[in-house]
Amino acid sequence: MERIRRRREYLAYIKQDLITRPSTKQLAHLANFAYDDGNHMIFLELNLLQLFMSFLNDENDKLKEISLSGICNLSSNDIFHSGIDADEIIKSYNSTCMSAKRACLGILFYISHKLTETQICQILNLEAHDSVCKNLLKCIKHNLTEKAST
Repeated sequence: MERIRRRREYLAYIKQDLITRPSTKQLAHLANFAYDDGNHMIFLELNLLQLFMSFLNDENDKLKEISLSGICNLSSNDIFHSGIDADEIIKSYNSTCMSAKRACLGILFYISHKLTETQICQILNLEAHDSVCKNLLKCIKHNLTEKAST
């Protein structure tokens, strides 16, 4: 219990630090904590998904890329799906950074059940230029076409 309290305090400190002084190092640190589902309830309590989402419109491309990684780490847990703005994720796919594209596709895979028809059409028109993105996009498109046929 003490460990969880200290972890919560530490993550709250990182959040406050990022709000006052955005830093790629601190954001990456937070994204790494998002990877551990044992931290997800703390992330939910501190509304850290929204912090990641807020950096998607930042001018700093590295902050966007790291935020997408953090969102991707959280997107495997259904409790975060309602807080993920699919339009922002689809828009972020246009990034030139390959790791950002991969994170976007990972997120879209996890939230494919909540996509609108318009968003599905946008995804079906996405193109991929590397094998990882091609395979992820193929999985998403398969899931979406299966969903449409049921």
